[in-house]
Amino acid sequence: MKPIALIPLAFPALSLTELVGITVEQQSHHQAPPSPLPPFAPAACALAMAESERYLPALITKIEDVIDECGLRSEEIVIRSSGCPNGCSRPFVAEIALVGKSPGRYNLYLGGGFYGQRLNKLYRDGIDEEEILAALGPMIREFGRDRLEGEHFGDFVIRAGHIKPTVSGRTFHEDLPVW
Repeated sequence: MKPIALIPLAFPALSLTELVGITVEQQSHHQAPPSPLPPFAPAACALAMAESERYLPALITKIEDVIDECGLRSEEIVIRSSGCPNGCSRPFVAEIALVGKSPGRYNLYLGGGFYGQRLNKLYRDGIDEEEILAALGPMIREFGRDRLEGEHFGDFVIRAGHIKPTVSGRTFHEDLPVW
């Protein structure tokens, strides 16, 4: 089984299994996946506007409930989090990204390339955990039901029309969804 891919800055092409030799199934259901080199926010970063290092594992645990419900445990989804828009953890190339906006509120980005080959795009601005889960839950369920064979989540959200692709850095802020 493949774990959800939390890809830290220092190891951009490795999964959790490759980094620490443990899969999500080997952990207790209530224990979040290890996060070897997450962004340090706000504990060690003076620029952070929201939690990142301590928050992401807790959120992943909640997202895993939907993933398990949809039978997607063997699918990798690249999720990154940063406490501020500087993006030291490179959230802007993740399939799902959270970037801190203020305490407890995040910008949600979607549609990055699984291999980091495409920038994602802002999907929701300044949302809290309840809104994050409300946005991602139906999309993950739809992904489980309607994905093409071998299709990654970032490609799916573009194909399904949830977000427009970012075809170059110059178009990062174009074609944003209307909230």
